[in-house]
Amino acid sequence: MATVRWKDKSDVGEPADADRMPITDVDDTNTDKYVAAGKFARYGTAGTFTAPQGAGTSALTHNTGWDGTTKQHWTANVNGSAFTIANPSAGTSGVYYTIFVTYTTSHSISWGANFKGVSAITPTATAGSYDHFTFRFDGTNMQCVGHALNTGA
Repeated sequence: MATVRWKDKSDVGEPADADRMPITDVDDTNTDKYVAAGKFARYGTAGTFTAPQGAGTSALTHNTGWDGTTKQHWTANVNGSAFTIANPSAGTSGVYYTIFVTYTTSHSISWGANFKGVSAITPTATAGSYDHFTFRFDGTNMQCVGHALNTGA
């Protein structure tokens, strides 16, 4: 059962004032982090972002598994005779992933077997162009939910 504790804002670097924030220790381990009201979104609490939010981007390498639990946004620079975007080695079910493909030379890309909905899509493969792909991970497969081709032309 969750325990409700009270924490002074001054305990976490906020200016000392009369406000005390209730925080819930979800699993009674005292490891939950205090989040100042109005600054970050929290489960079950409406929040407003005051600045753009985004996840970092990492580069994919030819035919190498990648960890979808570390990033949501990936890039692939196709500059060889072919480029295979391998299946992720791990991912988070229900999360959307984007892959931004650039081409420095005109060559092809192919997809790992767990990418669904991309077999009928012919990437641009034109030097200087960009393709964008968005996938939703279902726990096993990366389901293509959208794409934009030749956006850099």
